[in-house]
Amino acid sequence: MKADKTNLFKQISGILRVPFSPQKGKRVMDEKNFQELITGEVVIEEKLDGDTYCIEIEEEPDIYFFGEYLKIKHSITYDKIPIPNDNRFLWYVIFDVYDKKDKRFISLEEKREYSEIYGFATPPLLFKGDIREKSGNLEQFIRCLARNKCNLGPGLMEGVVIKNYKKQLFGKYINEEFRFEIHWRNKIIEENRLDTGKDKNKA
Repeated sequence: MKADKTNLFKQISGILRVPFSPQKGKRVMDEKNFQELITGEVVIEEKLDGDTYCIEIEEEPDIYFFGEYLKIKHSITYDKIPIPNDNRFLWYVIFDVYDKKDKRFISLEEKREYSEIYGFATPPLLFKGDIREKSGNLEQFIRCLARNKCNLGPGLMEGVVIKNYKKQLFGKYINEEFRFEIHWRNKIIEENRLDTGKDKNKA
């Protein structure tokens, strides 16, 4: 397996913060692109806070696996990181899969098929469907999703990622609490924890 620390995902997908995300910076999509992003079926997943890697495995030469490496704590504590069947993916959660030949990110269903084959974890799914039919106030709906408890840890999730696979558009919303977060390299290094199942049956 080859895993490179890379910005390739941002270069390929052009992932930007949505216009109303508190953490704006320089990479913010305009309102026109946001409306295009939310038109049609969208997938909304929990945004995970780790190092982004591009992973290549010899069995799939035409595929890039993009994953968050969650061993080192950044701004979120994770204590329930799934243990994969394939140890090559240990500490990774694969959030997208890119088909080099078709030059596209494959659908959620196709990603899940690869997850079944190689036993890696994928981000918690929060919503799938036409978001415009779900709520009249889209901003409020997205903010409410982002205010949920983290699925892999005890605290608030960092935010959400909105994906329109048909249009190959992506956007993210980051919660206000993480707007001015100190970079993890400037903190005491802490490790997250794998989900060993030891705490599942506690009363």
